[in-house]
Amino acid sequence: MRWFDSAMPARRRCSGGVRCLIIAFLWSANVYAEPAWKNVADGIQYKKVVVDKKVTTEKSFPPDLIHMLQIDTLKYKLGVITAKQFGMTNTDVKTMAGMAGALIVMNGGYFTPEYDSLGLLVQNGQVLNKLKWTNWWHVFQMNSYKPMIVTKQDWKLAKEIEMAIEAGPRLIVDGNIQGGLKPGIAERSAIGITTDGRVIIAATEGYQVSLSEFAQALRDNDCYNALNLDGGGSTQLYAKMKRFGLNRPGFSFIANGIGVFPR
Repeated sequence: MRWFDSAMPARRRCSGGVRCLIIAFLWSANVYAEPAWKNVADGIQYKKVVVDKKVTTEKSFPPDLIHMLQIDTLKYKLGVITAKQFGMTNTDVKTMAGMAGALIVMNGGYFTPEYDSLGLLVQNGQVLNKLKWTNWWHVFQMNSYKPMIVTKQDWKLAKEIEMAIEAGPRLIVDGNIQGGLKPGIAERSAIGITTDGRVIIAATEGYQVSLSEFAQALRDNDCYNALNLDGGGSTQLYAKMKRFGLNRPGFSFIANGIGVFPR
């Protein structure tokens, strides 16, 4: 996981043995999105949120991004994908997509340093991994065609549940950004739900933000409920369709992911 503080001074040794203090440039960020969701497949839309950093020295950096995909769950189903189901300890989302036949794959829940998944995983109605009773974790599930985010206490296995994955914390609950979110910055990923029951998956690229800032960006772009997924170096998103391609690689391999498949 990459970490930085844009206002943190840095030191280096200059030629001739003289120590110099280099002060990091201060910057402000303008966040803007494409004016509307772009149709990239029947029932799938894409939006690119651009974070344009302006440096006080007039030196510019390439714009950072938040990639968002909106999915009609009447036409597509979501599923849990694990590296272990293909006989691997870990892998990346592009490999998962190719081996599972998914149109879209993003990183999923948490895992140990040995790449054992942590928290609930349900694949095609079968429990692959049990609930973990971490107080700030919740469950995203597909109940037939309906996406839901529920507490661990409210989760029950039923024949209607196609998939489920446990992660956290919740970022948005019924249109309200959760209070008490940790302030640290990192690359982020999340899964959200719109008011009309579509699923939004989102991943930053080169943009390290707090959970509150990420939640604000999600709410500004149609998320009514949202759950944070494993982030940092695990953040990655891959999509391949006839009219659209996206490969936002991660900085580390992962144990599990969330795939999108035609119904």
